[in-house]
Amino acid sequence: MSEAAKVTPGGVNVKALPDGSAVLTAPWETSGTPRTIAAETGWRCDARPAAACSSSPDGTLGLSRWRLAAPGGERVVNRSEGTCHTIAVSLKSTDLTFCHGARVICDGRVTPGVTQITQPGQEVSAIFRAPCDVLHLYAPQELLRECYAHVCGRAPGGEVMLGNAALVPDVAVSRLAHALVWAHVEGSTVNDLFTDSIGLAIVTRLLSREIHATHKAQRAVTELPRWRLKRAIEYIDAHLSEPIGLQDIAQSTGLTRMHFAAQFRAATGMSPHDYLLQRRIETAQVLLATTKQGVLDIALATGFRSQTHFTTVFRQRVGATPARYRAQVRDADHLTYRCD
Repeated sequence: MSEAAKVTPGGVNVKALPDGSAVLTAPWETSGTPRTIAAETGWRCDARPAAACSSSPDGTLGLSRWRLAAPGGERVVNRSEGTCHTIAVSLKSTDLTFCHGARVICDGRVTPGVTQITQPGQEVSAIFRAPCDVLHLYAPQELLRECYAHVCGRAPGGEVMLGNAALVPDVAVSRLAHALVWAHVEGSTVNDLFTDSIGLAIVTRLLSREIHATHKAQRAVTELPRWRLKRAIEYIDAHLSEPIGLQDIAQSTGLTRMHFAAQFRAATGMSPHDYLLQRRIETAQVLLATTKQGVLDIALATGFRSQTHFTTVFRQRVGATPARYRAQVRDADHLTYRCD
């Protein structure tokens, strides 16, 4: 780097101008050799010049492009022996067989915008049966940690590993990748700040997508099987007049409280407590309409500890007090009798 250029703590260069002023530049710009998207001579091999690779910071994103105009159907293999995650973005449609280790991930047509991420040390192979154009980004661990902290608002507890090896279409990543490629193809003045910004946007997008998918999978709960649900409902109906706790209902199904509550909600859309109250109120409605029992007796028969509590819950769920509901039902029955 020239004596007129200094590097700030954030890794951005400050370049002095002849008039005494200074401008901020991206890494390498002061050296006069800004990065380009180099053509790969080997599939998924970082094609940056050796000098650039050795002088670049550890957090620098690598870029290269794999293009085949007339593939001969040969199998290409890469063992990802470096320390970077490899991000592949398909720039045009192609036809291939792609394997992640011994597992076939794709065997057929791939559309533009499809992305694939490979961890360091993971062997992948492919057989291209049609012309292809793929942008490869090489994301080091330092860069992934930086993006993780930006997305999650905290530093990661260990290494950041992107584990989804599937081929996934992503419109946003496709547009970012094409913008990056077109800028370099057109031959316009593309400094490293532009390249880094687009590259970081791609990495952040993919990292956010995977974090969101992981959280969603963790939140997904299997519904309570029908036979367990039937057993829980039968237990509730048989013990409506008694104090019933979550532990009691869960034990009737053979599950822990935590697993039962989550699966019950997934199956019914209600928590066990809400369902229990609903069944007690429904039973009370039947008793109010078909018997002459007092409100207190009905409250105790349906598991409420007091008439006051029963009246409060009944009014919240039905819209009327128990006495008013009974009167409305009888008035309706009387009107029906007279009409008949």
